[in-house]
Amino acid sequence: MFAPILLFVFAGTTSPLPSAASPATEAPRTIPASAEPVELADGRAPVALLAGGLTCLVPLVVGSLLVAQDDRPARQETGVYVMASGFALAPVVAHVARRSWRRALVFGAVSFALSGATVIAMRAIDVFDPATANMRRVPYGVLFTAAFASAAVGVIAAELAPAAPPTGAPEAERPAARLSLWLAPETAGISWSHPL
Repeated sequence: MFAPILLFVFAGTTSPLPSAASPATEAPRTIPASAEPVELADGRAPVALLAGGLTCLVPLVVGSLLVAQDDRPARQETGVYVMASGFALAPVVAHVARRSWRRALVFGAVSFALSGATVIAMRAIDVFDPATANMRRVPYGVLFTAAFASAAVGVIAAELAPAAPPTGAPEAERPAARLSLWLAPETAGISWSHPL
């Protein structure tokens, strides 16, 4: 599955080998002006990615350390609360960093709902009780994974979102809604990319 992608990356990053026939006759290579470092098209730093990523990953690490304490179920539950709060807040922080308020509301609501469902499933199933059967823990695991995935998608969507038009800009300057179809090796998907 990854062979074509890796082959492309390796083919694009390898440098040509020096010629063995005439090493002394080669002229020194100069760096063309087009090889200078490339800046983002709109000149912005990846603030949304950093802010949202840290809001998601720092609680994930702290919560994981609390969940790892097998002998204290109260700390394990606290760890889930910490992780779920990070998952719920990460898309909101990322979109607020980009000043896209409606997108923050939409992505934050989805992430908040999944994080809340994760906490409710944890409380209802008592997932940290060793006597609980593994099959009963499946809904918690699915919801936890979905909450993490929604946080990650929300943060990435904030970074990839088009720059918001200036306040008071005419509607003609706003990008039109579009339906995107993307294909990758052995996967296909369809996404709606409407600027919120």
